[in-house]
Amino acid sequence: MNVLRDTHKMKKFIKENWFKLSIIVIILIAIFWYFSNDGRKENDEFGQTQSQISNAEEQKNTYLEQQTESNTPQNTVVPKPQETATQKNLFTKIQCKEIGEKAYNDLVNELGYYQVFNPEYSYNARLNTCLYAGGFFGSDKADYMEMFVKDTISNRAILIYAAMKKNGEFVRIDGFSNTQSVPDFNQKKDALLNE
Repeated sequence: MNVLRDTHKMKKFIKENWFKLSIIVIILIAIFWYFSNDGRKENDEFGQTQSQISNAEEQKNTYLEQQTESNTPQNTVVPKPQETATQKNLFTKIQCKEIGEKAYNDLVNELGYYQVFNPEYSYNARLNTCLYAGGFFGSDKADYMEMFVKDTISNRAILIYAAMKKNGEFVRIDGFSNTQSVPDFNQKKDALLNE
């Protein structure tokens, strides 16, 4: 009986956390791949090829030979190849997605799945932060709507459009919204998510 209960709990856990588990598996595979290739073979997707690395090693060896031949002291330290901007950008985006997913799941747990808008996540280089764009209806009657873009690090709202339903139409809440309309919000949101 305990085995069935534990199996049910495990299935429920996997079902509720499938995305997080898949991200962990992907990261573990990437780490394993990196270390199994001894850090020398880079995928073209990350902006480096084996020939570029070979050329860099040849240049380093040529430089060291020239230094040895000229009898100068060998205090030269050859730096390791740096992580490419593309690699950093990819890992930053993955981290932003994980942070955003947590914020989204917290909102779903608080309000319920059907009241929360589909989320969008992005890293904004200008602001140097992760962004989460989403929104929700404030009740089952959908008489209140809020759309937002939040800095997930500080949990500060950058853009907000809030509206209350009056006579069957949503009317902007002036003191709370910093965008004029849904199209205005969407235009500014898209600009922020693509910076």
